Amino acid sequence: MLGRGAAETRSRLFAWPAWQDLRITGALALGFMGFWIVMYGGANWMTGLHDLRFAVAMDWESQVPFVPGAAAVYLSLNLLVLLPVFVFRRWQEAVPLLVVMVAETLVAAFCFLLVPVEGPPVQSDPRGFAGALFRLADALNLEHNYLPSLHVSYALTVALVIGRRCGWPGKAAFALWAAAIAFSTILLHQHYVVDIVGAVVLTVFATTWLYDAAATPTFLRTLSAEMCCLYEIYCFSRRHLRYLTVALLVYWHSLFGWRHRRAIRVGFCFLQHVDDLLDGDRPSVREPSEVIEDVISQLERRTFDEGALGCLAHCLSDELAHFQSDRDDPRAELVTLIRHMQRDRFRVEHGQLLTEDELRVHHQLTFHHAVNLMLVLGDTQVRAADVPSLIEAFGWCSVMRDLQEDLEKGLVNIPRSVVDAARSKGNVPLDFDSLVASPPVLQWLRDEHARAVEHLNQSESEIGKLGTRSGVALLRLFQRSIRRIAVATARRHGWEQANRAPISTDGYSASGQQ
Repeated sequence: MLGRGAAETRSRLFAWPAWQDLRITGALALGFMGFWIVMYGGANWMTGLHDLRFAVAMDWESQVPFVPGAAAVYLSLNLLVLLPVFVFRRWQEAVPLLVVMVAETLVAAFCFLLVPVEGPPVQSDPRGFAGALFRLADALNLEHNYLPSLHVSYALTVALVIGRRCGWPGKAAFALWAAAIAFSTILLHQHYVVDIVGAVVLTVFATTWLYDAAATPTFLRTLSAEMCCLYEIYCFSRRHLRYLTVALLVYWHSLFGWRHRRAIRVGFCFLQHVDDLLDGDRPSVREPSEVIEDVISQLERRTFDEGALGCLAHCLSDELAHFQSDRDDPRAELVTLIRHMQRDRFRVEHGQLLTEDELRVHHQLTFHHAVNLMLVLGDTQVRAADVPSLIEAFGWCSVMRDLQEDLEKGLVNIPRSVVDAARSKGNVPLDFDSLVASPPVLQWLRDEHARAVEHLNQSESEIGKLGTRSGVALLRLFQRSIRRIAVATARRHGWEQANRAPISTDGYSASGQQ
């Protein structure tokens, strides 16, 4: 039980953890408490809806004296389960214990529902301080959750895990503490002997099969990446709710293939973090370009630091290896995409304006690699090269959606010739309101919209030729999203009648072609 494969380095039992680790360990403990309340309380509530009960008491158990003072030992479990928050110096050390206790809670809740046990007789109402402690213990124990005793299972599990960090006196002390808690449940008539036996069996199986597996570097790295993803989504969503919508779609898509879809979840959060850094939306002590160069170097060397971005990059790198093939090189695709994203940072720093052709090629390459990487990680049969017109429409959509925000950051996605033409009409500063009020920019916006409409209509034919290959539904989803933005843009400016191939919100061109 608790084999040597996951044994920690022996040291002092108590050493105050670093603040960051203490914060994370505390958050995990609070999360587990919420989980316990839902599972334990939910099982108790569901069992209370019916009267089916099984008698498991032995005849002699009714002769055990009722000792209300034992409630002090019974309640000491709360202190015991709190110790790991301060014993473990790093939050990763607390995770295996948390995994075991989550598993024990799930199994116990299932048993409470499957084998509802007839509770012990109601005890007299004792007086004094001992009576108050008993009433508190009785309230925490609820009314219907008996076999196995989670109270005893938690005590044994924590005693085993913390005890293995000690010498034999510490091991003996924690073992006696757990045994005393188990015995107190009998003296308080809160559990039967069979409940304690069930708790011992549950603890042995849970710790034997799960503890070492949850202590492996791979598991801890994956868990850390999943936690980082949730935090990243929180950060993205605070800035703009559209990121929450995308995240919910990504996670919904992952529900029926959580392990297989991990690359998409981590990839989305990693690339959005990179984009936010380069755009200046994420505060950074170091120059963002230096941070990104570091990350690229880590991806190429396959050695990673322990920061949030390094954790995401490490997990993503491991996941990308599963999609490597003669046809696809997702790691190279990822690095190339980041390089294209870096160019926008360079343009802002140097106030660089690009020609129309340069902008078009830049956006085409950026979205080619972004969409292609998504299709590869989605394990689809289609690739970005199959839908060049849709990739062009992606570029238009990105530019128009973020045009004002980009201009505020100093990123000009309007061709140099158009900007020069606007300035030739007067002193036009490089801000959104001034530029879009100038005739050359207005004409460029109109022409770009018409070009996007043509590309969207051409993409209908490209997608149609792909038949029923996996990934086509995703491409159509992208296409419909861009269509909605194109329609909204046209209506806002009154351009519908001016386009040669107007589009509508139902996913069909005006000519009726699907």
